[in-house]
Amino acid sequence: GDAAMTVNLMETLHKMTGISEGNITDAEISFAREVLRTEAGQISIAIDIIGMNRKIDDKTLLEYYLYNSSSDVYRADALISLCRYMGLYGDYRTLIEKIILDPNSSMRLAAINICGDIFENKKDKALLEILFVIMENSNENAVDRVAAMSSMYKYYNLDHSNIIGMLDASDPGFLEAREIIRRKFES
Repeated sequence: GDAAMTVNLMETLHKMTGISEGNITDAEISFAREVLRTEAGQISIAIDIIGMNRKIDDKTLLEYYLYNSSSDVYRADALISLCRYMGLYGDYRTLIEKIILDPNSSMRLAAINICGDIFENKKDKALLEILFVIMENSNENAVDRVAAMSSMYKYYNLDHSNIIGMLDASDPGFLEAREIIRRKFES
């Protein structure tokens, strides 16, 4: 109805993330679901809201975007919402590995970053080994190499203040940070 038209999804997202004060209303969540069902409106924001709302009944709505969207952005957003926000890493573990192993995947950076979340809950040695190979390979995308290293820092519970803001593998601090990971990995 008319009430739904007044929902500002960005404001809803700000309330969910603590940037703004206020409670999330059922109308706001319903509006975000409607945006996803109709595929019209601020889809990326709606995907985040539905993920952060953590209702398992919304899994299929998010999976629709993960598996069927023609937009790589929406697919990556859905993967992040399902894994990071809803905590369903295990359901997508095989997909995450498949994406990471494909250097041409537009979702690769998101999948590499999700590994950091996985490592905070579970020490997945197989994913760690894949990320190590990416970090070590100078032919890999320079941004992916830093993201792999960052996720590995989480695996080992290392203070990663030295890599915050590092954009890619050309950063002067990359070699030193990589050495720290090499020593951990090889011990």
